[in-house]
Amino acid sequence: MRGHPAPRQRAAALCTPARWENWKALGLPESTLRYYEQIGLIQSVPRDKSSGHRRYRQDDLPLLEGLAHLRATGMPIEQMREYFGLVPGGYEAAPERLRLLEMHKAALEAEMKRQQAHLQYLEQKIAYWNAILAGDMKEAGRLREALEHVAI
Repeated sequence: MRGHPAPRQRAAALCTPARWENWKALGLPESTLRYYEQIGLIQSVPRDKSSGHRRYRQDDLPLLEGLAHLRATGMPIEQMREYFGLVPGGYEAAPERLRLLEMHKAALEAEMKRQQAHLQYLEQKIAYWNAILAGDMKEAGRLREALEHVAI
């Protein structure tokens, strides 16, 4: 498998409005797209001659979708740059791309574990105050004690 072709070699098919609207639902604002183009994550995008708006092509969408998903997972820009920089290496770059994804997955799982502990604390704190409001001091005492053992 080869990487993304150079801009001159790409098909000229522009995104259909329906496909573009589906893609926009992924949540990358246009300012982010401009920034990604500025820092080289996205190759220069052709402009509409009359309006100056960027005209993304159908074959730009897989890269944009990949960027949107990795951004949503919190992958740092430098890691995204490294990952997509390996695209031209095709299958030969697969071990390094896999290593980057696995490394980010481990970081994401660690963050999710920390967030789960925070959620557990909030749930117990809410239960504590509900017990107080219900006048159940025995349950409030039990929950207060449990809160002391929540690892955050």
